[in-house]
Amino acid sequence: MIRSFKLPNGKELHTPKILLTYTNVEHGMGVKPWEYMKVPGLLFPLNFLYPLFEDGTIRQTLKEFLNLQEETITLLDCDLRYTPHKKRFYTINIDAKLKSLLTGPKLEKIDVEKLKETIFTLKPDMFSIPYYSIKFTDSDSEVRNTNDANMRLLEEFISIFDEIKEFCPIPVIQVGIREKIEDKVNEILDLLGEAGLEEHLFFAYGSHVGYPDRPKKETRHDLLNIRRIREILGDDRYLHGFGIGSYTLVPACIYLGVSSVDSTLWSIKAGMKEIIVPGVAARSLRGSKGRQFLSKEESTITCDCPICNGRKISDVKSTYLDDEKKGRIHNAWVQIKDVEMLTEAIKQKKLFAICKERIERDPKKKSLLEVLQHVHTKLVSLC
Repeated sequence: MIRSFKLPNGKELHTPKILLTYTNVEHGMGVKPWEYMKVPGLLFPLNFLYPLFEDGTIRQTLKEFLNLQEETITLLDCDLRYTPHKKRFYTINIDAKLKSLLTGPKLEKIDVEKLKETIFTLKPDMFSIPYYSIKFTDSDSEVRNTNDANMRLLEEFISIFDEIKEFCPIPVIQVGIREKIEDKVNEILDLLGEAGLEEHLFFAYGSHVGYPDRPKKETRHDLLNIRRIREILGDDRYLHGFGIGSYTLVPACIYLGVSSVDSTLWSIKAGMKEIIVPGVAARSLRGSKGRQFLSKEESTITCDCPICNGRKISDVKSTYLDDEKKGRIHNAWVQIKDVEMLTEAIKQKKLFAICKERIERDPKKKSLLEVLQHVHTKLVSLC
């Protein structure tokens, strides 16, 4: 079930993979990929998914820790929205380095040829999958997208970006809680078939509710959908999960069948004065209403990130309360180390045990154990 994949340019992608995304908005909150997906028509997020810090000192600290070249952590998301009826490209949250190479600030038309030239100069880091996505949807807006309209958009997409061999379109599978995921997947497969892309290998599932505290019923719905999609697509296709990988559920999502997840958790939580406790979950440092805060037992856990430096969480609590950027480094470090731990767990066939342990430690997620156990039993019976 867990394997590596190759992009059209020959780059190999190994799972599991957590893509650390960044949103350059106050307190780390802003429009997330799954919110962009609600826009009818085509969406072209060129998310290069680089951890980005404005402060040079912090960037240097992270660079030394990750042992990365400077250029691999200085670029960030370049989000493009294509508005079909205006035939124009618009930018959202575009980095200054990229902006200077294009034709103007936010919401101005982009020189597509210049964009193509720019793309070839970028160097993806160990966490990134550069990608485009296509949103197939029936919208309630003024212009209802039909299958014919979607087909025209798909054809236009392919003709515009056919030269960019490093990238491939990723259809985003997204359904409401009362919709059948099987119908949506088959609809997308039919559209790809009509476009001559029967062998298309890359897909993404987008949660319809993109917030960490969403209702349990909808989280359960997402987990079951991941498994159903994987069963339909088979094991040879790449499936990315948008907005479904809370720290607690990342192992479960990988176990159920996603090839990668993206996460703004490291940045968002730091903005809310929350830190990720290694092996546990995100915890509030100031006891915000409705948030879980650090227990006595959890505060004794030690952390080896560049900020904690082997000390107990309780000993550096005030540091994270006073400095949001240090909280980002800690949270990013925890998620990065999680990748190493999950990779090793897969090799040793211990992923299910980690999924179970992580969910049991989070009181808000314990009810999801039933879903995980059901799928586990089914998978074991197939072996």
